[in-house]
Amino acid sequence: MWNQISSEFNLLSINMHKIRFIIGIFLVLSACKQIENTKTEEQKIIETDIAFSDMSLEKGMNIAFANYAATDGVILRDNSNPIIGRDSIIKLFSEPDSLFKLSWHPDLVVVAKSADLGYTYGKWNLEINNNDTIHYSNGYYVSIWKKDENNNWKYVLDVGTSGLGQ
Repeated sequence: MWNQISSEFNLLSINMHKIRFIIGIFLVLSACKQIENTKTEEQKIIETDIAFSDMSLEKGMNIAFANYAATDGVILRDNSNPIIGRDSIIKLFSEPDSLFKLSWHPDLVVVAKSADLGYTYGKWNLEINNNDTIHYSNGYYVSIWKKDENNNWKYVLDVGTSGLGQ
């Protein structure tokens, strides 16, 4: 009788090891899928940030900032109060901007494990054409991105600073 109980206990122990092994494999595969999703979303945010900059050059920064803003987006700039909400951003950027050329490029992107929130930072360049004189300015930016209801990346916070100056 004890042999039968011992045999059943050994069989149960072997099955528990198999279950642990299967759970371990599942966890490793889940983590790999999560890393893959994060890397995919990092690339999508980089592409979105670059497309945002390209639109700024092609159609003007006003149109670009309005287009890529989340409905609850916020912009922070030097010597300015926060601009809160897409409607306020559109209103702020309603003046003609044909004298300005703003571009930027992300240096780093980070995406949350949940793959629905991330940020980029990099350097921006501004060219101002004023009466046949061109002025240049540059600095750094941080954009925090989240997915909207259509699964598109929109900025919820954009911060630009004058950086180190000329």
